[in-house]
Amino acid sequence: MIKKVFNSSCLSIIVFGLLLMPIGLFAAPLPLNLSSTNPLDDATSVSTTIGELNMYFTAAGASLATQTGNITIYRESDGSVFEVIDVTNSSRFQAPAGLGEEFTADIFPLNPFEELTEYYILADSGIVQSSSGNVFGGISDPTIWSFTTNDETPPTIQVFHPLNSVENVAVDTNLTLTFSEAVEAKTGNITLFRASDNSAVETFSVATDITGSGTNTVTITPSTALETSQSYYVKIDATAFDDTAGNSLSGVADETTWNFSTIVVDTSTSQRRSGISNSSRLSASLTQDKDVEDETDTEEMEDEETTVELPKDTASLRALIPSRTFVRDLQMTMTGDDVYELQVFLNENGFALTDEGPGSPGNETNYFGPLTHKAVLAYQNAHKDRILEPFGLTEPTGYVGPLTRFYLNQ
Repeated sequence: MIKKVFNSSCLSIIVFGLLLMPIGLFAAPLPLNLSSTNPLDDATSVSTTIGELNMYFTAAGASLATQTGNITIYRESDGSVFEVIDVTNSSRFQAPAGLGEEFTADIFPLNPFEELTEYYILADSGIVQSSSGNVFGGISDPTIWSFTTNDETPPTIQVFHPLNSVENVAVDTNLTLTFSEAVEAKTGNITLFRASDNSAVETFSVATDITGSGTNTVTITPSTALETSQSYYVKIDATAFDDTAGNSLSGVADETTWNFSTIVVDTSTSQRRSGISNSSRLSASLTQDKDVEDETDTEEMEDEETTVELPKDTASLRALIPSRTFVRDLQMTMTGDDVYELQVFLNENGFALTDEGPGSPGNETNYFGPLTHKAVLAYQNAHKDRILEPFGLTEPTGYVGPLTRFYLNQ
């Protein structure tokens, strides 16, 4: 009887004691929750040299016990591995020894990220675990933590028009810059200088005096024609152009990066009559005061030197040049008889603009549009060994500059 009572009492005490014990002793370990990241998920314009990534956790208030496994950074474009980080390497991964309600784990990538690249991060289960058994379950979904890096390469000038150091530039040419990417005009000036005395011929504000902002081709139009037989150079302020990411063009600060010389005209050139009448560049005939009636007289005339006065102005010079000789640079949106002749030349020499309609053989126009541009690209590419490669160019530009004109005129 006493034994039975004792057993019953002991059981009651044991049950009562169990009821008074903390419920948490019987609960399953709670997970460590990832509350946020740095960079945030889907962040853009992240620096390629960010140096440190962060994971923010909520914890159950215990000390950190173990950490094991890897954090892997992938390129989103092809799923290739960019970097694997072993969380046991304290130089690459750090988490605090003591946990409160929240804590941060820091990740240190070894390499800078690539520009304009989307990445995502996966993490093994157990990269952080508390002494009470709370475990971070990891990241297995590529959409949980991803980000895209910034464009950090400044724009560069790929092509100058007129080309650097070129000669015989038409006096009414526009100045054109072709960039490696689209640029936006900001502040500052582009200044044209006369090389002979380093005087500023004209200053162009990029805010008001240029066209093409927002594209990769910027055009500067001088207010007056350049002088013949002159050398010029151009400077560009370092504040003039930015790309869409805010990277600035370094500018042009010297006299040699972009310089050129205009067409040379000798207004009192002494030439033989036979040389002028047979010239492929000047087809003007001389008016003689007397008739040449026999071969003897003709030979005597050819031995004489005749002084020819050539006009200085461009319009009069063009009147002396055959219509199929191109004397000015040509580009998109320009109009003129020389554009018409350019279309005829391209159509006749295997670079037809189109098979029918405006621009087709027999239907040439005087407008330099997309069809003309495309045909010029084909012509330049077909003769790239003579037109492009001497200037280090690998791709045609569609701009009819001095070297393209030189070969068109052959």
